[in-house]
Amino acid sequence: MRAFVVAAVTAVAMISGPVWALSPVTFEASPNPAVIGQRVDFTVSVQGVGAAREQIWVAARGLSKPTLGNLPPGSWAYECCPAETGYGPAWHYRSMSTVFPGTHSFDADARQPGTFTNTAAFGPYRASLTLRVL
Repeated sequence: MRAFVVAAVTAVAMISGPVWALSPVTFEASPNPAVIGQRVDFTVSVQGVGAAREQIWVAARGLSKPTLGNLPPGSWAYECCPAETGYGPAWHYRSMSTVFPGTHSFDADARQPGTFTNTAAFGPYRASLTLRVL
C-alpha cells in the first residue's frame, strides 16, 4: 500500500510539474527598445487558469508611474527593491481582488536610458520582460 501511495504522489508531482514550466502568462512591451520620452504600451495576457490576483512590477528607474489602462481595479505603489525588477525601485500594481484570465494593458513613459527588468504575475505564474530605453 505504501508503495502505491508513493507512486501516486510522484505521478501527480510529475504531471503538474513546477509552476514556471509552462506559464499561462505573457508580458509584452511596445516599442521595445523605446526612446526617452516615448510612451511604452504594456500588455499582460493570461490564459487557461482560474481566478487569481494580478500583480505587475515595472522598473521605476526607467519608467514614469504607469497608468491603470484597462487593468482590473487596483492601484500602483512605489516600492524598493523587489527581485521582480532586478532589485531596483519599482512601481508595483496589485489587483484589489481575484480576477479571471484575460488581456489587460497599461502604459508608461520611458524616462531614463538603460535595460530594465519588469514582471507580471497571476497567482503563482510569472512572466518577465526586459525593456531597453535608449
